[in-house]
Amino acid sequence: SRLQTFFRMSDSPRQSQAAYWSVCLLILVALIDSQVVSAIAPQIAAGVGAEKTLVASSAATYSIFNAAVAFGLGGYGRRLVPTRGLPIAAMFAVAAAILAAVAPNVWVFHAARAVAGISGGLTSALGIAALANASSYAKRGSQMSGV
Repeated sequence: SRLQTFFRMSDSPRQSQAAYWSVCLLILVALIDSQVVSAIAPQIAAGVGAEKTLVASSAATYSIFNAAVAFGLGGYGRRLVPTRGLPIAAMFAVAAAILAAVAPNVWVFHAARAVAGISGGLTSALGIAALANASSYAKRGSQMSGV
């Protein structure tokens, strides 16, 4: 299957382990991303010429779009396999970072946070699905307890 190809389950345990840790790190980055903005809100506010509270509220924008992706994956997302979805999520993350870096005002910055939320939602859902599907049903519970 494509998932086994993604994780190279039959080739070597070393490659499987690398894929496992890569997906875990993607999920960690998505979780950390939403927390970093609040810590650096004063510097971002100065850069975009806005109030700190307006910049800090972009965490809500991130969260709303992250949750919207989770709801949206219930329909179309069932057909979106991790081998296709995780690279798409990575592209959204890069686009969000570039957009946030060049944001001329707070509204463009909020748009960048929305794109980052989409990326985080895709990464979290598809990463966990990939990890779960890569393990046998009998071992899934114990293997997923570390995620």
